[in-house]
Amino acid sequence: DETVHCLAAEPMYTVLRVAVEEGDNQVAFDTAVLGVLRPGYRNFQLRSTRTGTRIEMCHLLVHIKIDKEPHVWAEAERLRTQLVRQQEQLREHQEKLANQEIELAEARAKIDELMSRLHEQGSPLLTHQASR
Repeated sequence: DETVHCLAAEPMYTVLRVAVEEGDNQVAFDTAVLGVLRPGYRNFQLRSTRTGTRIEMCHLLVHIKIDKEPHVWAEAERLRTQLVRQQEQLREHQEKLANQEIELAEARAKIDELMSRLHEQGSPLLTHQASR
């Protein structure tokens, strides 16, 4: 009574091989394409390991259960796409930030220039601010 779990990305191109062993020797086997196996009990007529011909009255009864697994490669691809999109957004935000820093520096330079002019003119605004 053995349980085997098979996970195949391409079941129609995956071959399942079952074998019967006696000690260290394989005495019989059979193969089936994983994608064509139907759920339920199935009968494998075993073959000779020496000749590959079917052995009369030599069968293996197996129970097939088919489940679906999430396609992790598709999930990885979706995450990769999301990462690329977020990297592009990050670059856009960095460019906007750099432009805003330039605008801020220009605005500070204008403020400094205006303050300098007001100081040269002896503006009462400067003395009012200084007394605060």
